[in-house]
Amino acid sequence: ALSGRQAWALCGVNSVGRPLLDGVVSDWEAMERVLLQCFQELCAAPSAQPVLLADNLRATRVQREKLAQLLFEKFAVPSLYVAPQPCLACYHSARVSGVVVECGESDTMAVPVVDSLCARPQALRTSVGGKTLTQLVADAARLQAKRELTCQEADDFKKAVVQVSPSMPSVANGTNGVPPDPPRQFVLPDGTVVTLDSAMAQCGDALFDPALCGVARVGLPKLVLYCLERCEVAQRAEVASSMVVCGGGSLLRGFLPRLKAELELVLPPELRGTVYAPETRMYSAWRGASIMASLSTLQQMWISKQEYNESGPPVVRQKCA
Repeated sequence: ALSGRQAWALCGVNSVGRPLLDGVVSDWEAMERVLLQCFQELCAAPSAQPVLLADNLRATRVQREKLAQLLFEKFAVPSLYVAPQPCLACYHSARVSGVVVECGESDTMAVPVVDSLCARPQALRTSVGGKTLTQLVADAARLQAKRELTCQEADDFKKAVVQVSPSMPSVANGTNGVPPDPPRQFVLPDGTVVTLDSAMAQCGDALFDPALCGVARVGLPKLVLYCLERCEVAQRAEVASSMVVCGGGSLLRGFLPRLKAELELVLPPELRGTVYAPETRMYSAWRGASIMASLSTLQQMWISKQEYNESGPPVVRQKCA
């Protein structure tokens, strides 16, 4: 069985499974192979290297404990810590508190972080994410290419042509007051030219209006507003002072100007903070983890092999926020 880049290149041509679905492990055997490949590509011996895991908010307690069991018992890692991805995104932007806006593959989330702790009960999400947009443009391209696109082709296609309109469409005429762009073209590796009209090229608007792809949820700006309103009053101003944007979906052309413009309309003045959007925000969890791993405070937070042997998998719940 292939994994990693080799499997990704053949996705859409051969049957390819995903060990992670919406942040939840669905195939533990495949997950073990992915972890092994990670160690191999990093040229790291697992038995000699502490491991810092970035945890998806949708992951369950059982999943975190099973990952710990796999890493300690199968890979013999010496120590482990599990950190929520929103906290790591804050580290990447040199913040310890703020609201994290994450536009990921499977969903879009607004998550409050207070003093490097993730306020999970106040987090909100919609099911519109990067794969939603990829599927929309792949379906449109398939009609012209007369074949299925590989995952890599569909993803490249989306990144090349999809954008976000500069303003909200008018209720009266369905336009945003800006003349439509000319059709956008993309050349597939086999030379096939695929053309998207301006409406399809702007399917990134679904992040701000999920109804455009049939999802009955509020868009991103109101998601942020409702998330902040769920925070404790004493913490609300601190959280609202910094907005950390991360995830590949936030790299779409026009995303940041649209987000800032709509937040100005939706948020009251006292909840309008500074927007932090690093150029490398697609890798915020990875870069934030590298920063966290360099902090002296983490040395007291690691779960050691001895602690795991004494307490078993539940030690993850005891030591990791």
